[in-house]
Amino acid sequence: GAIRRSFPTPIADGDRIISAFAYLPTAAAGQRDTVVVLCNALGWEAVASGQTMRQLATRLAAEGFPVLRFDYLGTGDSSGTDDEPGRVRAWLGSVKSAIAHAKRWSGRDNVALVGLHVGATLAALSAIDVGGVASLTLWAPYAKGRTYVRETKAYYALSPRAEAGPPPPTNGDIEVAGFLLTEGTLADLGALDLTTATQSPAPHTLVLGRDGNGAEKPIVRHFGALGSHVEHDIATGYADLMQDPRRSAYPAADCQRIISFLTRVHPLSSAFDGALNAVPTWSATRYVANVDATSGERLIETTLGLGPSQRLFGVLTERDGAAADRFQKPLIVFLNTAPHTRIGPNRMYVPLARALAERGFPSLRFDLSSVGDSAPSPETAGQIYSKAFVKDVSAAMDSLQGAGFSRFVLV
Repeated sequence: GAIRRSFPTPIADGDRIISAFAYLPTAAAGQRDTVVVLCNALGWEAVASGQTMRQLATRLAAEGFPVLRFDYLGTGDSSGTDDEPGRVRAWLGSVKSAIAHAKRWSGRDNVALVGLHVGATLAALSAIDVGGVASLTLWAPYAKGRTYVRETKAYYALSPRAEAGPPPPTNGDIEVAGFLLTEGTLADLGALDLTTATQSPAPHTLVLGRDGNGAEKPIVRHFGALGSHVEHDIATGYADLMQDPRRSAYPAADCQRIISFLTRVHPLSSAFDGALNAVPTWSATRYVANVDATSGERLIETTLGLGPSQRLFGVLTERDGAAADRFQKPLIVFLNTAPHTRIGPNRMYVPLARALAERGFPSLRFDLSSVGDSAPSPETAGQIYSKAFVKDVSAAMDSLQGAGFSRFVLV
């Protein structure tokens, strides 16, 4: 297939899959001996900051870093749902699996973790547990998970809910901006506490506080006392970042602060000149997305490059063993809602696609150009509603028609 500088690299986690994207280092001057792993925020904050995290990955790759970004279990394209028990344990496990995969894929022994919002807290805890992390960047972190829980519950209490809509849950679960946090998940989040760490998470740590509220200062003091060389600054673009995706602004100064820290702590290494450049970077990757606990039936997903030069990224979901009848039912094609990526608003497309596949309907969720992980297009750059997107839909359908699908339902 076509060579791209970023490509899907799903991570097996038992009988589940962690969705991930790898970015090849592109610096002409050389490469670095450290792979960067980006740890997303959660829920609505992950939606708002998604495009920024992709841009940050691209910019770090341009500085010579191989980069891995991933979706925690139960989020994004990964296996699982947010109402399953043990979510915090699964998220921490996802970080550790991503670290191990990043080392294998990149050939680097050194890992730099960059975490945003709650992802920063998860990154720090994982660094302490795994050990050997070379540097840690905490962007708008929470020293204590109970602070995040308190803010989340306050947001939930103030959010308008339609009078005719369903009543709020009475079991301690809350739905915040369309994302469910169960009572158990809230309790586990509330128990997280970076100030109880007994060992340094990394030799070098950058802490970017948000809004000047000082919530990050206990981390600065505690990690410094544990022996980490801690740099402390304030993220000036956080408020503009955490907006509706249509208005979310790339925080250039904050991202440059992170890039400057990482390039200084992890200098260019002649040992890796040219490494990874020969790696084939784009092919259809087939993996087991889910296994039904009762029936044992498996759902298979395939990452695809669609359209001319495979510039559009998509995920095809099918029932395993459906080769004989895969074309009997129409292919369900989910289209982006404004700037929301292929997972759909509040990730609704992922469980819906999988539920349809269980019923024999193959489905495709993909990103239009300039959205999510599809390549940008001059015709659609910076736009949300454009007739030019019709070409992308046609190109995706043409690609699947070439694979044998002949009937489509557009959603």
